[in-house]
Amino acid sequence: MSHGIESNVGATGAMVAGRFQLVGQVATGGMGTVHRAFDRTRQRAVAVKLLTEVGSAEATERFRREANVLAELRHPGIVEFVDAGMLPDGGMYLAMQWLEGLDLAHKLVAGPLSFAESIQVVRGVAEALSVAHDRGILHRDVKPQNIFLREGDVARPVVLDFGIAALVNYSITITRAGMTMGTPGFMAPEQVRGDRSLDPRVDVYGMGCLLFHCITGTPPFVGDSPVAVAAEVLLSTAPRLRSRLPDVPRELDEFAAAMLSKELDGRPANGRAVAEGLRRIEALLPAPAPPSSPAVSARERRMVAVVAVLLPQEPPASNPLGTTPMRGTFLPKLAREHRGELRAGSNRATYIRFVSDESVTEAATRAATAALAVVGMDPMLRVSLAIGSSLVDGGLDPVLLERLDALASVPGAVLADPMARSTLLAKLTFAETEQGFRLLSTRAAEGPARLTPFVGRDRELRALLDTFDAVAAHRSARAVRVVAAPGLGKTRLLRELFVALEERDPTPSVIDARAEANRKETPLSLVGQLVRRGLTVVDGAQPDEQVSLLRSALEPLVDPSELTRATMFLSLAADLPIVDTTLDEVGAAMRDPQLLEDQVGRVLAKVFTGFVGMHRSLAILIDDAHAIDAVSARTLARAMRDVQGLPVCLVAFVRPDGDDRLTSALRDVPTERVELAPLPADASEQLVRAAVGERATEELVRRIVHQGEGSPFFLHELAAFAVEQKLETIPTGILASLEARLLRLDPTARKVLRAASVFGETFWYGGVAALLGEGTPEAKHLSEWLRTLVERELVTLRPTTRFMGETELAFRHSMMRDVAYNMLTREDRGRGHRLAAEWLHRRGEREPFVLATHLDAAGDPTSAAVYWLQAGKLAYERNDAARAVECIERALRQGLSAADRPAALVVLTNALVWMGQLDRAEQRGLEAVSAYAPGSQGWLEATTALVRVQCRRDEPAAIEALRRLVEAVRRDRSLRPVPETLSALIPTALRRGEAQLAADIINVLGDAALAHAPNDPVVRASILRCRSWQAMFDWNYTACTVYDREALECFRAAGDFRQVCQAHFDMGFDWMMLGQYERAEQMFLEALVGARQLGIEGLELTIEHNLSFTMHRLGKGKEALAMQKRCVELATMRRDRMAEVACRHYLAVIRYELGDHGAEVELEGCLGFAEAMSLRWSTLARLGLIALEKGSAGLAQLRIAEALRGMKELNNAEEGQIIIRLASIELARHHGEHERALAEIQAARSMLVAAASKIPDPDVRQSFLYRIPEHRRLLELPLE
Repeated sequence: MSHGIESNVGATGAMVAGRFQLVGQVATGGMGTVHRAFDRTRQRAVAVKLLTEVGSAEATERFRREANVLAELRHPGIVEFVDAGMLPDGGMYLAMQWLEGLDLAHKLVAGPLSFAESIQVVRGVAEALSVAHDRGILHRDVKPQNIFLREGDVARPVVLDFGIAALVNYSITITRAGMTMGTPGFMAPEQVRGDRSLDPRVDVYGMGCLLFHCITGTPPFVGDSPVAVAAEVLLSTAPRLRSRLPDVPRELDEFAAAMLSKELDGRPANGRAVAEGLRRIEALLPAPAPPSSPAVSARERRMVAVVAVLLPQEPPASNPLGTTPMRGTFLPKLAREHRGELRAGSNRATYIRFVSDESVTEAATRAATAALAVVGMDPMLRVSLAIGSSLVDGGLDPVLLERLDALASVPGAVLADPMARSTLLAKLTFAETEQGFRLLSTRAAEGPARLTPFVGRDRELRALLDTFDAVAAHRSARAVRVVAAPGLGKTRLLRELFVALEERDPTPSVIDARAEANRKETPLSLVGQLVRRGLTVVDGAQPDEQVSLLRSALEPLVDPSELTRATMFLSLAADLPIVDTTLDEVGAAMRDPQLLEDQVGRVLAKVFTGFVGMHRSLAILIDDAHAIDAVSARTLARAMRDVQGLPVCLVAFVRPDGDDRLTSALRDVPTERVELAPLPADASEQLVRAAVGERATEELVRRIVHQGEGSPFFLHELAAFAVEQKLETIPTGILASLEARLLRLDPTARKVLRAASVFGETFWYGGVAALLGEGTPEAKHLSEWLRTLVERELVTLRPTTRFMGETELAFRHSMMRDVAYNMLTREDRGRGHRLAAEWLHRRGEREPFVLATHLDAAGDPTSAAVYWLQAGKLAYERNDAARAVECIERALRQGLSAADRPAALVVLTNALVWMGQLDRAEQRGLEAVSAYAPGSQGWLEATTALVRVQCRRDEPAAIEALRRLVEAVRRDRSLRPVPETLSALIPTALRRGEAQLAADIINVLGDAALAHAPNDPVVRASILRCRSWQAMFDWNYTACTVYDREALECFRAAGDFRQVCQAHFDMGFDWMMLGQYERAEQMFLEALVGARQLGIEGLELTIEHNLSFTMHRLGKGKEALAMQKRCVELATMRRDRMAEVACRHYLAVIRYELGDHGAEVELEGCLGFAEAMSLRWSTLARLGLIALEKGSAGLAQLRIAEALRGMKELNNAEEGQIIIRLASIELARHHGEHERALAEIQAARSMLVAAASKIPDPDVRQSFLYRIPEHRRLLELPLE
């Protein structure tokens, strides 16, 4: 244990034991306080309990006992011990793991648990306590308050508070005379009697009480006071479960009765016996029944107001059983008088709930009046008021109760949460204090509101139309961002713009789409919407019909020679069936996500061009563009760049706080910004008067305008509410207003809205009918109810539909959907999401992300895991590695089957490599390899993924792994290597001097890949790139140019523009190595343009790093140095070690050749990187030359000798063979060894001339010999 030395321990921010910084107090009790703290040693949150009852021997012993017990016990179901020690003031501290979730007592306030849930909780507690029992430790205070549920999950209970724990048969001495430790309602008879010798069966009895409470909602014994409860425990037999609930399984009833037996011999022996018994009963329970139809019941959740009344924190110390004076006896009568419902709670709290069929404002008003009355009658009580969601006929939400308990902190005061204050501000007076909003008094009530036309946006609409006219006149593509907060009228402005454009003469082409938040992480989802809506394609038809519809729509838009290609790529984008995969380009794109993105962007540009050809100009309108997926954003940007000289106008409507991926992608496209500010007062007034009509008094209009804050949506809803409420009141919280409006609907209409909300903002007639239950009255009359909701402007009909034959509708605003969704009960949500998933699957939903989300919400994570895996694979295929990682990790956490797990790990490893997260990639790669049988296809793919990690790090282990891959394929030719990875593997072998292994990569792995796909141009190109690497290490750059040019043509044939860009870079590098710096610069610049257009950031960095070196050799030293420094910074920021080494190496060489004194430091830095092995020898040679210049011949000898030895042994000097030989020559000349120097000059020249002789073009041969500085220097050395 440690010893704290700080003063003022307990204050927020204080340090405990030099390790734990207190963040805030979260609980208080008889002995001390509990704080959330930050553990600076382990860098994580912890809970720190501080003993404040300093000087009490009993409290100190209790505290010490708890610390010792926790330090001894290790189990997931027991709170983890971190540290403990003494405080400077004589107190103590105990640090434990921080737990997120809630205690079981709060969970039970919401109502009893199911049989299965109850067994899960108690079985988990029994398993934890069995560890304590095995060590002779008894808990002695098993109760709901001491059972914590991680993240609220009944399957993950944690036992807390071992403060009164004792040893088996331990003679208890830490209690005051006549005082019994524990909680009477959960104490065994022997514990109530104060028996000195106890065994594990005392905890068994407590667990029996816990099981009874979970199932029935109340403990087995209750009474008016702790003394009365204790008497019942001693004198009465515990009731049977079936006396309270007749449907309790007989086996469970009998086992609970045994646990609650008064006789010790009648109970299970210990925690292990309890866990085993419950496990047997659990296996006998019937499987959960499938969701019944209908999924959405008549029960609903509403916004309710709740008042919490907490008794004084500590009972008098002289009270033996912890009883308190009978305070709050007036509460039942007060609750009845204010039409509230009294609910008993835990932690010395009582709750009063207020519900209204009119509005939450009316309920909150009654609650506030009652709360003020409570503190008026007893100023020692702590009272709070909050608004939250609750079942109309059920328990209270545990989260709401926690909020109430935290607020109730000041005796004699009523503290309100922000929601309650916002709702009641027009009626009541509040004062803002440090503890919260304090309710002071009531004041006179005020009065109500209805709906509206399009006003106040003429200027913005005119600006958009003027921009479109300018685009059409100047024939130049342009984008416009319309930025506005929710509710300011983005969607309405889009509709008005759509109508205004269609009324133009000539009429332009206008296509629109809406990005949906639940599809934000699905690659190409927005492009798919544009395809479906703009080209009139719907889901649900037969595959050939879908493709036929798309092909027919494309016929007038694209050249006949491009029609099949365009149809196939847009089918891929829209996730439509692919009926023809014979095109090489299509097959390549289906394997390569970046290639698919490039191809879709090119086709989209041609479609935009076709629309312009048909109607002279094109407008693309995207609503909620802040929710666009990343791949769609890049694809649209690519298409807009390709139509730069055409009259195409893209208008994106976004939120200011959204993730504006589209704007970032459109950085090269001229873009304007139109910002929607709140409506001015005159426009707001005009809107309100039009909505309210003849009832619009000056006072009413003024209040609505004031409360609406310039938001057309809020003004509309407030006005609609005022009309429907006959001007009785105006709600001040907009969410309360929306719910109040829904409460004015017929209950069946609300039920329809609740069912619709399960699907999200967009829903379908058939889906809602399925959730309401086929054949039910609601389903039979669904058309009429939906028509009513459309007329009420709560939902809108969509002009097109996602599913063939289905009417598609949408909530008029996302907040309206949220209000309806919040009214669903937990059970209805679960059943609803399951039925929604089943219905969507039957109707042809092709987005696995959507199905996974529904199944998760249905409480079926195992089934959802399969779809999370599919979503992850889809994201990876479409070049969204981050999303792929998120989805696949989630699938693994949620119990993905053993059969699917290995393949998931392979995709995950490759995605993590793509993201540069090499540590995680290696961990997952090792898991993947171990999951497959050695020598299998899966093993090959997993090992390849792992080797990619090791190659990126230039690790020695990569060599052995590469050999294993080669031998596996050599033994079994049926194995199919991944061709795209070959050129990523071979450089490692070459840099490590493993020439034979490099040859095997080509001759074994490459040949096998080619045997499986002999006509695949990508496979052929991959092998050509490998041969180019070989030629480079053989110092044959002419051969490199031949291989790389052929590879370029192969990639062009495959339509793989990303690899075309890479091939341009490869050829630029070849020309640079040949001294053809002008040609190299041209190639690099061409590749750089392509990389930027395609968003290939890694390649962009590589190109700039080599372009900088080329510019230096062309005499642009200052500009080159600045560019290379930027490359180093970027590589360092990205933690790309290989790129950082390469950039630092070139930066050092540039400085060296410029005579910069900083070159030596930079070169020394390069030696510190393990990844720099292939560049080490030339780096050492330059350092040796610098040492010679500085007169340090001994150091120069060491440097140059190591460089020579490494070059000769490994033959992996990559670019530096001549500089190494030059250094050796200069060293010999320095020592006066002229004959040796002359021999080395002749040998080096012979090698250089031999390399030059392989270059057929005389001009290139000359540049190789005389434009590369070290080559020229060698040739200029005298031979005498």
